Amino acid sequence: MESTNESILEGIKNHVKITQVVSDFNGGGNGGGNPGSIKISGNAATNKEAWDKAYKEYGDRLGLKDERAYMHLLGQIMHESGSFKYMEELASGDAYEGRKDLGNTQPGDGRRFKGRGPIQVTGRANYKKIYDSFFKKNGLGQYDIVNNPELGSNPYIGSLITFGWLLNTGNGKRAIAACNSYDIKSATKAINGGYNGLKDRENKTAALLLENNLA
Repeated sequence: MESTNESILEGIKNHVKITQVVSDFNGGGNGGGNPGSIKISGNAATNKEAWDKAYKEYGDRLGLKDERAYMHLLGQIMHESGSFKYMEELASGDAYEGRKDLGNTQPGDGRRFKGRGPIQVTGRANYKKIYDSFFKKNGLGQYDIVNNPELGSNPYIGSLITFGWLLNTGNGKRAIAACNSYDIKSATKAINGGYNGLKDRENKTAALLLENNLA
């Protein structure tokens, strides 16, 4: 990574290490201790704080109708990210090489545009669409995720990528609509393209609803 990118990342790093309960709709902990509460600690807590920051800045644009809808989205996010543990796909990305449906037309695009951010956005076409439609239009052009896609592994920038995906892609919009309908299966289909991990998504969403007194 070039020094310019290192400066960008250094400027937004959050070094606080805490243990927290998943925050409520407005981004603050509810202080509950209900059975089944989801605890996040260590690096995952730092990643969750970055998500909360991005949510406070841009969450109102998603069109989620209430706190319950947000918990449905958060259940999906937590499944995709391993409860905010992973901001980059563990696989190499080689499986995406040459995938024209993802816009991966240049050699090395599979690895270059592997899944990043808490929802694991993949593919050159998605990165470019999100950069043009969300980053540039919101004064975030300094985070050039097209020429420097590795920036997406930073928890704050990765969270912004997730917001851009939800707001500016067909599947992202379908995911929001499904969350507003409390439809876990349809949200899973929109995000995953299938129903991988459906049971875990259901369990995480149920735990979030319980923790936030919405069950």
